[in-house]
Amino acid sequence: MRPPLRLVQPTAPQLRDHTLLPEPLTPGIVDPTTNRKRNPVKPLLWFVMIAALAANIYASASVDDSATQIWVNVTSGVVFLASATTLFTLRRRT
Repeated sequence: MRPPLRLVQPTAPQLRDHTLLPEPLTPGIVDPTTNRKRNPVKPLLWFVMIAALAANIYASASVDDSATQIWVNVTSGVVFLASATTLFTLRRRT
């Protein structure tokens, strides 16, 4: 089980000398295992990507009108590719 996350606020000495503590200078949610800030957008992007994939599969299987099926497939495909590209660019590089 992972330890709980903690909120970090910069203190006055940290603002003057950023080498005092290894904590980030900006407030945010910090992962205690890596001491890095978590990106709050990533879970939303994962949700959007999975919803676009589900909409694409649903439209392929159940929509009878060909124009509607094409519109839904193209729109959900673009949303899927955009969220996947954004997740790829936000990945952690170690």
